[in-house]
Amino acid sequence: GETIKNKITIIEGWTNKDIAEYLEKINLFEKNKILDLINSNSFDFDFLKNNTGTLEGYLFPDTYLLEKNETEKGVIKIILENFNKKLTPELREEITKQNKTIFEIITMASLIEKEVITYEDKRIVSGILWKRIDIKMPLQVDATILYALKEHKTRISIEDTKVDSLYNTYKYRGLPLGPICNPGIESIKAAIYPIENNYWYYLSKPNKETVFSKTLEEHNINKNIYLK
Repeated sequence: GETIKNKITIIEGWTNKDIAEYLEKINLFEKNKILDLINSNSFDFDFLKNNTGTLEGYLFPDTYLLEKNETEKGVIKIILENFNKKLTPELREEITKQNKTIFEIITMASLIEKEVITYEDKRIVSGILWKRIDIKMPLQVDATILYALKEHKTRISIEDTKVDSLYNTYKYRGLPLGPICNPGIESIKAAIYPIENNYWYYLSKPNKETVFSKTLEEHNINKNIYLK
């Protein structure tokens, strides 16, 4: 007869904590065991060379079929092997050609994943954020503040932006300390293939649509229109 398998689905944009909570909720593993494992740096893949010691960003969103008696370590290894396969030689070559690291790309992809919905918009936001890094302008990505605060909310306050964390892209220039979630393939590709544009600012309307602006003045007007 056929062996019964467990099917798990990891959603784009989930954090490691979300994944651990999900695996516990479906009665597969204990949350804390999974969290210990994904923070233990005990996996040997070339793409993990210069990451921060946690697997945030590398647990590839997908549906997985697991053997009934699969161990925690076995599951994480399967997920990492999938990431390894999805990041094709062609994509890796392009990253190297741009003088970037996989770690930088996955960190950028995680910001894009949390901020924007459509592939086209993801690529435009990618263009804006890489451009900001080039001129040492703070990225000011709200999602990094929420990650630093370990909170889920729709709007952040001025007070929130002052949190002292290396994930705070209002306070510290450049990319945050590391990925803030596990991005899907579209966000990863958007980080690698940004669309050049004249915009410097963007915001998400309540319906998740992205509105772009060329100047701070224009951005502030849009804020007043859409984020009242």
